[in-house]
Amino acid sequence: MGAIYTEEQRERLQRHIVDLVRKNGRMTMPQLASATYASHDSIRRYLKMLVSQGEVYVVSGKGVFLSERVYREWLASSAKKSRVIRKPAQKQGKAGVQPYDRHQNVICRECRNSESMQRVLAFYRGGFQELVS
Repeated sequence: MGAIYTEEQRERLQRHIVDLVRKNGRMTMPQLASATYASHDSIRRYLKMLVSQGEVYVVSGKGVFLSERVYREWLASSAKKSRVIRKPAQKQGKAGVQPYDRHQNVICRECRNSESMQRVLAFYRGGFQELVS
């Protein structure tokens, strides 16, 4: 069973949550729970109250922010960080990846000319006749 807070403790916990979010810019539920020593359910309940009061902005899966503007700035900065700078493709040697050339691909030619592949191709071309013995 969860702890029963007095009105003063509730207000203190809510102020503490807002102060932590203001100080760090973004906090997750587990971070808030460990920083305040409150349960996950208590944090969720008080965050719901703070959101209804307009004190914080909660984005599911992303964290708790001071406002939607702060969230959008964080989202833009994290998107910039996650961009991958691609280097121009280098010329590949014999062992590297080369474009597909069906005239030089011996395995493809052998597979296409095999008896089983001929049956598959005949089926899809419509010239398949099932042998009844």
